[in-house]
Amino acid sequence: MSFFPQITAGPIGRGKELLAIYREKIRISPEDIKAGLFMITLGVYEKFVMADNLSKVVDSIVSSDARGMSLVVAFFMFSFVIYYDFAGYSRIAIGLGRLMGVRLADNFHAPYFSTSIKEFWRRWHISLSSWFRDYLYIPMGGNKKGRIRRDLNTLLVFTVSGAWHGSALGYWLWGLIHGLFLVIENGFRSVFGKRKRAFGTMRVPLDMLKRTAVFILVSFAWVPFYSGGIDKTFSMFGRMFSGDDTFFERLYDGFGLSKKIWLVLVISFVLYLVIALLDEHFKYKLHEKIAGHGVIIFILAVVLYTVLILVGDYGSEYDAATFIYGGF
Repeated sequence: MSFFPQITAGPIGRGKELLAIYREKIRISPEDIKAGLFMITLGVYEKFVMADNLSKVVDSIVSSDARGMSLVVAFFMFSFVIYYDFAGYSRIAIGLGRLMGVRLADNFHAPYFSTSIKEFWRRWHISLSSWFRDYLYIPMGGNKKGRIRRDLNTLLVFTVSGAWHGSALGYWLWGLIHGLFLVIENGFRSVFGKRKRAFGTMRVPLDMLKRTAVFILVSFAWVPFYSGGIDKTFSMFGRMFSGDDTFFERLYDGFGLSKKIWLVLVISFVLYLVIALLDEHFKYKLHEKIAGHGVIIFILAVVLYTVLILVGDYGSEYDAATFIYGGF
């Protein structure tokens, strides 16, 4: 329980896996050290360059009188803020574990590649979603007691998963919304799932359309999560679907960030997209592949930490300990 890399925000460990590791003699290999440093490097960069800079944009838009498209774009950005913040934390925690010879479970598998909400929850905060599946959803009957019971179980589990984040009703609403998404998705799957899928060359564009739809739905669901309260949530949605004549002005201004930082963010986004695609290709073992080539990790570390120094936000008022999931 006191293994410090994961004690604050996960990945959530299971006793049967971790106790077996702790009880054995710990052995640390050169590959462990290289893989650990590689993951820590990626995680620190995700947090302090990507998440923190985008977070400034989101907070400035939401706290202003922005409406319409400006606010919609802000929550598309927040989807990446919370991902890079928490995925970055998880990479750091898993990397620290590897430096001490302890292999913690993966917590993210490129969730925004998902073509369904169900798949999203197999890829997002894996250690928590699998915990709720094994210790709440399945003991309540799962999907073995008919569709109505399955849907009720789904709604309850996701509402509880929202409550796990805190007592603010916005978290509960966020969980309930995802539960409703899954209930609706299961309904469509039961109606259309048995039909033969013969899309041929249309498979790729259809999958892209599905991924876009999932991203949009997840982004709108983040609104109550960000807002916290019910009143603020409805106020936010009201502003979001009202007129806006400042979007292009904000866009021209770079949403408050300099062109240099936007250039860094765009290049970084492409880099992490390539890393995510390669990780998918290697069945989420990319860090193991790269661990065999220490020079790659060295070059990557020099480049990323140089950029981190150039665009980092430092000073007496900067709180370097602020991770979004550190408060849950």
